[in-house]
Amino acid sequence: MSLLTLTELKAEIKAGLGNRTDLDIRMDSIVDLAQLRLARLKDFDELRQIETATAAITATAADDKVITFPTLTDARIRKIYSLRRFAPADETLTGKLQRVLTHKWDEVMPEPEYWARGWPTHYTVWENNKFELWKVPDIAYTFQIRLSRWPKKVSVTGAGNPIDLENVDDLIIHLCLSYAYWTLGRTDRARDFYGIYRGLAKDALIEDATDLDQAMAGVKMPQDSFQGSDGVDDPFVHSTVRGW
Repeated sequence: MSLLTLTELKAEIKAGLGNRTDLDIRMDSIVDLAQLRLARLKDFDELRQIETATAAITATAADDKVITFPTLTDARIRKIYSLRRFAPADETLTGKLQRVLTHKWDEVMPEPEYWARGWPTHYTVWENNKFELWKVPDIAYTFQIRLSRWPKKVSVTGAGNPIDLENVDDLIIHLCLSYAYWTLGRTDRARDFYGIYRGLAKDALIEDATDLDQAMAGVKMPQDSFQGSDGVDDPFVHSTVRGW
């Protein structure tokens, strides 16, 4: 977590502005914009998470073809790393789903609910936290998504809590001061604080990039491209030749 709480962070920013009070009402938005700008620089580890949702099984397949991750209501997905399927009582039904681009999805499988239910093997995303599945689930699978997200608004995290990004308090402070002074027409002061921010950001990103285990084991596992499918009746399978 960050060293300072949001309240402490805003106190430091306010001090850099000469303790003026006319920007108090905008301070949350200024911090939000600074976090967003900083998050664009890299995919921060602290913004990665795993979320879980269970498929609803009703009499209406058109409703069941979509799973929603309700815990992502306050978070906007940046990247999706994987979506996995877990069966409650049969480990053999566990597997990773393949993502399909929406235009290809609509071309190949525009109406998944028309066909028989079965193992979900593919998915596509249109809305931020809603995933459309093929096939429509036949049992109440649990789905787990690995993702990275954008920082949450500070109004969500709360004044007494740290901000989303870890150990970048000084970067946030100087970037906020640069933006605040720019909005006040003090471009000279804005440039000064931006220069400090840029130097701190360069050092922080170099440190973060070098603080990694450079040796990572790669394990090649056999992949069945049409797991949970007969192949011949699956629109996403172009060949039934099995291989490693």
